[in-house]
Amino acid sequence: MRLTGLLAGAALLLPLEAVIALGLGDLRVESTLNQNLHARIELRNVAAGDIDGMTVRVADPEIFESAGLQRSHLMNQLKFEPVSTTAGAGYIQVTSRERIREPYLNLIVEVQWPNGKVLREYTVLLRTP
Repeated sequence: MRLTGLLAGAALLLPLEAVIALGLGDLRVESTLNQNLHARIELRNVAAGDIDGMTVRVADPEIFESAGLQRSHLMNQLKFEPVSTTAGAGYIQVTSRERIREPYLNLIVEVQWPNGKVLREYTVLLRTP
């Protein structure tokens, strides 16, 4: 009981930024089947400088395997660009070099920034035009 109180007290001494970590929100698809992929991933709890030092990519094949997913060859043509907005928020623009002909994609996105790393799985559903 005493240890729990000490840990709770120590947590209160941490700066708020240490407690709130960058997060990945929903993925919003802006394209349809048989078009180049255009989508956005919302960034949550973005601190100043996080986007400048951020790298985004599809996770390694080992990560897909450990999640029980097959890493499609389509993952190699995806491009991720972190974008900062004027309101201090941000998002990740996801695009493909070629048209996507599969109705859905399972992908795991890996984001690294100066203060950490996060992985998130997404299922992308592409509607027919």
